[in-house]
Amino acid sequence: MGRLSDLKRYYLDANAHAPLLPEAAEAYVVALRAAVGNPSSTHTEGRAARAILDQARDSVAALLGARSGEIIFTSGGTESCNLGVLGLALAAPASRRHLICSAVEHHAVLHACEHLRQHHGFSISILPVDNCGRCSLDALKSLAGEQTALVSVMSANNEVGTRQPVAEIGELCRSRGILFHTDAVQCVGREPVLVHNLACDALSASGHKFGSVPGTGFLWLKSGVALAPVTVGGAQENQRRAGTENAAAAASLATALELSLNQHQAPDRARMHDQIENLWQRVAQSVPSVIRNGHPEQRLDNTLSICVPGASSEDVMIAADLEGLSLSSGSACMVGSALPSHVLLAMGLGRELASCAIRFSLSRELEEDEVSEVVARFARVITRVKG
Repeated sequence: MGRLSDLKRYYLDANAHAPLLPEAAEAYVVALRAAVGNPSSTHTEGRAARAILDQARDSVAALLGARSGEIIFTSGGTESCNLGVLGLALAAPASRRHLICSAVEHHAVLHACEHLRQHHGFSISILPVDNCGRCSLDALKSLAGEQTALVSVMSANNEVGTRQPVAEIGELCRSRGILFHTDAVQCVGREPVLVHNLACDALSASGHKFGSVPGTGFLWLKSGVALAPVTVGGAQENQRRAGTENAAAAASLATALELSLNQHQAPDRARMHDQIENLWQRVAQSVPSVIRNGHPEQRLDNTLSICVPGASSEDVMIAADLEGLSLSSGSACMVGSALPSHVLLAMGLGRELASCAIRFSLSRELEEDEVSEVVARFARVITRVKG
């Protein structure tokens, strides 16, 4: 066995994919064996699958303070955001053909809005952010008008961790009769999220961000809000998402959500917050000229985004991988893109500096005494990359 194969690895990319919880994996396997029928079938096997699906839906709804009928299971965050944005906009009155989304949204939202512009005659206004990545309510007030159908602003950014004033945005939209969707993929399962506190009409979540098997997610849709289905061909999910439901995936998601919120939430959040601050202080001491991105206070507990001038993201990630550090430059959905992060550009960073971004996003698996080892390896990586 060589040095690299013996090196202990540190997974620091939880915002892309959180480690699978053993209980969620077990729930998936158990449900997969039990749910051998189609949940839409009326025979014994079908009813067994339906029972598993219904139980998962009830559990998710209870954890969100929602009604069971308001949960629409999907294949993940991207589909949930697509369904929320496209479905709400296309169901809006013909007099409302204006959309507003923030400049730092995930491409699942940005591209959905662009699709509506190109193919359905909508206009789009981009809500700017400050140099911390946070939206302005005053800017939203000036953009929102009588023709606005939908506002979509994420709860917290996946790249830099900045939180948005979601409740205030929701109240503003509600006062003007505008629908509000929030991409809460980085929040649900990691902290308390009660939908009635957010004043939103739809909320997207993804199971693999909090320990479920991949390919699981949901859209919460407020009762009474109209939604045009994006996939057609069946009456599943109360005629809002056609296709045979994945009862086993729903069971895994519900198990992961309950476990994450009820057993891990408070101590894990406090511990990861302290780890991130410790990590930043040590990196700042070890790596000259490093810059921290995001809001100084309103940010996710587990996320640290930095730029190291002169060290390209690609070179750093490759060298870090050889040092046993699994890092990212930002959104995993943009792997292979030569473009710098649209989030950092929207925050006012130049293209050259934005091309030097690195994100640490912690899971509950990192131990406190391992932070110093992570920093030591990262410092070696920067020294090697900068030559």
